[in-house]
Amino acid sequence: MDIWLIYKCSDCGATWNMEIAARVSPKDIPPSQLRAMEANDAVLAWGYAFDVPTLRQSGAQIEYPTEYHVLGPAIEWAADEGVLTIELEFPFRFDLRLDRFLQQQFSVSRAQVHRLALSGAIMTKPVVDITRHKIRESRLNLTIDRPAVRTAMRS
Repeated sequence: MDIWLIYKCSDCGATWNMEIAARVSPKDIPPSQLRAMEANDAVLAWGYAFDVPTLRQSGAQIEYPTEYHVLGPAIEWAADEGVLTIELEFPFRFDLRLDRFLQQQFSVSRAQVHRLALSGAIMTKPVVDITRHKIRESRLNLTIDRPAVRTAMRS
């Protein structure tokens, strides 16, 4: 069987088929995933829709920056005291650079984000290089040592 994700332009109605799998046996697909595919599961479709490596492999042109919205309260990253731990959850892979995300969320320059990361004022779990990492995990914990932020920002 062949599995396709069909994109339709909301402006002109043109369609494009992205191949997910070709000539596979249904036995080779995990049963829960096969059921989701047969039911045109929206969550599964969105997951494939944002899977940049699969899109590129299929010849899609990726235009950046990808638009996204942050749900939840504003991050009080520069408050006076203590360590702040934030759990970031990304429902889709879209290859957004972590330093760019933090730059936008904290309203600081990327150079400042890099300085904070290199000083240890911002750390991640799992540990990633904040200055180069593209977000591909579904969850990422961010620890911000606010006193260390103040120190790093002064230097």
